[in-house]
Amino acid sequence: MRVGVFMLLLLGFGAFPFWRVVFFLSGLSSGSNQLFSPIKYALQALMYFYFVSSL
Repeated sequence: MRVGVFMLLLLGFGAFPFWRVVFFLSGLSSGSNQLFSPIKYALQALMYFYFVSSL
């Protein structure tokens, strides 16, 4: 169910320029909290996949 909710969030982000999403994710990645690093990389991968699939 979490994947479905996240896909809805991706569709919502689709209304914004993709570079703003990348900038936001890069800002998150600059954090020093290593606990969520795998989650951040997964979010970046999913955002990239969504961007490519929307072309």
